[in-house]
Formats: sequence, C-alpha cells, structure tokens
Amino acid sequence: MKLFKQKVIAIAIILGFVICVGFSYSFRAHDLSTHEGHDSAAIQFDSKHFYTYYGDHSDNSAAAAAAATKTKTVASRMKLPLEPGNLMDHFANIGRCNVSNDEIIVRSETAVLCGNAHDLLESISSGGRTDIGAPFYPRSCSPWWYQTDQLCSVLAKFSKILFIGDELLHAVFSSLFILLREDFHGAVRQWNLDSLNQLTCGCENGFVNLETCANVSVTNIDDVWARDPSLIRCKNMVGSMRLQFHAIPAHPIEDAAVAKLIAAVKDDTSLDERPIAVVFGHGVNNLFDDAITARWIVALHAIIVTSLQSDVKLHEIFLSSGAVDPSVATAMARDDHDDKSALQQVLKLSQTFEHRIISLGKNINLDVLGTWNATARTKFASGGIHDTMKTNLLKSMMVINWLDLVG
Repeated sequence: MKLFKQKVIAIAIILGFVICVGFSYSFRAHDLSTHEGHDSAAIQFDSKHFYTYYGDHSDNSAAAAAAATKTKTVASRMKLPLEPGNLMDHFANIGRCNVSNDEIIVRSETAVLCGNAHDLLESISSGGRTDIGAPFYPRSCSPWWYQTDQLCSVLAKFSKILFIGDELLHAVFSSLFILLREDFHGAVRQWNLDSLNQLTCGCENGFVNLETCANVSVTNIDDVWARDPSLIRCKNMVGSMRLQFHAIPAHPIEDAAVAKLIAAVKDDTSLDERPIAVVFGHGVNNLFDDAITARWIVALHAIIVTSLQSDVKLHEIFLSSGAVDPSVATAMARDDHDDKSALQQVLKLSQTFEHRIISLGKNINLDVLGTWNATARTKFASGGIHDTMKTNLLKSMMVINWLDLVG
C-alpha cells in the first residue's frame, strides 16, 4: 500500500508539471512580447479601432499577483499599497486639464514592484489596455508612479541625462517638466508665448498643436532654472541636475549636432563621479527602417563613449516610437490606399520595427523599452497621432522607473 501511494504521488507530480508547462507555453504563444518568430498577422484590424488587441489584460492584476516574486527595495520608492486618489491633483492648471494618474496607468495594490530593469522592461513592453483609451496595464511586475520629491531623487543620481532623437522623444522629454514643475502647462516655456498661445499650448494642446508649440517646448532644464529656479519643484537641487534634449533625427549625423553632443557629454564630466544616462528615440523619420536606426544608434554610442572619461559609468536605453505617427502614415499613403489602409500598414510596420530593435538591443547590450502595446490602443487623433499628454506622461514615467533601477 505504501509503495502504491508513492507511485500515485509521483504520477500526480509529473502530470502537474506537464500541465504547468503547457499553460506557460500557451500563455507565451499569445503574448505580443514574444519577439522570435512573431507573426504580425496576429494583429487583427477593423474599421472602427484600427486594430484589435491580441490578448485580454482585464485580469492583469490577478496574474501579476500570482507571478509575484521577491524584489529588492529601491530607496526612492515607498511601500505598497499606494495611496488612492490622484497624485497630480495639486498640479497647476489641473482644472483646465483634468488629468489623473489612474487614467494613465493602473496601480495594483497586489502587484509587486519591478525590482530590476529587465523585469521592468519586459512588464511594460508586453503590457496592454483593456479598451481604446483605457489605462495601461503592466504585464507582470508593477512600475511606480513617482511623486515629485521621489522623481527629483531619481534624477539626482545622475550627473546628466541626455535625450537624443526625434520629435516623438522630444515630446516625452518635455512631458517630464509637467511632473518636475507640477504644472500641466509645464512642457512649454510659457514666458515665450503671448496669453492666447499659453492656452493654445497647455494641456493636450501642447502635444498636438506642433506648429505653434514645438518651438517653445522645453529642451534643457537650464532654460527653466534661468527663468526662475522655483519653477522646478526639486528642493535644493538647482544646478545639480542636467537634463537636455538633442534633436538628432537623421543618419548620417550632421557635424554641428556631433559637436554639440560632444560638448554636452564632456561638460563637467571630470568633476562629477555620478553616472550618465542616455535615452535614444528614433524610427519615425526613416519610416521604421531598423537598419538605419541600428547605424544611428552605433554612431551615437561611439560619439558618447569616446567623449567620456574612462571611469564614468554610462547607462543607455532606446525608447521605441510606438504604434504610429501621422508623418509616417502620410508617407506610406499611395493612390491605391485610403487613410485607413495606410494606418494599418504603419501599425504592422512599427510593431515589427520595435521587435527588431529589441533583438538588436539584446545583441549589443542595449536596454530597449517597447511602447507599441502602450500606444496602439490609445485614442488616435487626426492622422493617427498617439502623442497626447497622457501617453507622454506614461512614457516619461516608464523612463523614470528605468533610471531608478539602473542608477
């Protein structure tokens, strides 16, 4: 009898293992984050929403809780559960913009915080939305929503943080200043606008009215500090943080842009032992040609490394463009394709581009933050643009989480 029980137990263990493996394989087979051998045809398009998300994240918090593992403590974060309510309700111009962080990303009280950069990138890149315009769900571990004092502490870990890329990355960079200034009009230099255009470039408008607002978007934290140090809500940190955006959207890289970047990298590097972080963003202006983007990344990396002091630590990440951009949709439109068809093509193309860049990152040891899932089910405006204020706040908070974990 004892031997019989032992055999039954052994068989049960083996069956349990087979079932678990089968479930795991089935789950990953439906995961948009699976990059090897991914078939872009899994994305189904319809006339109303442009596409139907492949996979249901409605029970994401439960899945995250089941997959929770022990993670390290990050000093700048507080312990879960998170306090309910809008963490941005004290921001200036909240009455005009009416934005809540709960509308941007779901904060689960049960999900464990991401404890390392790899888990963070996997969770975000393979997250999703339950509906068009719904909040973003991380896949497994949870990113943190940083309040201003925590955000300042993260940025202060680095001697400088350089954003290098195209207009989409510029929008992410400028959205950081909404958080740093605690002002929903903070992405632009309002003092360079008349009273009418201050409203024109506030809230969502600052990311949609590009012709009016792009030239006054913040490109350097020094511009804000020079105007009024109190505009940045980081106490006793004036001059200690260097945040810059460098517009380098094309390859080959122009000589003037190279010289400016070298000067930015070398500036005070020998006097500061803190690491440097670089955030790359590229792909829209070359119609998602991953070969061109790869050469662009390699060229910029070489410029930065040769300009650094040998003992300065460097952290680099590529932030993908996301699902679609109106300039790409226009470029791809042909006489025999309507706007909907062009957008469908771009959605597929941009997804393939992101997967190839993630594969490239693995080969050259470059972190890549995929944002296709985070942007493909957003509310598209005219021409397919997804660069709204909420989307850019989500992207900037993703970058801050990464900076906290690598810094």
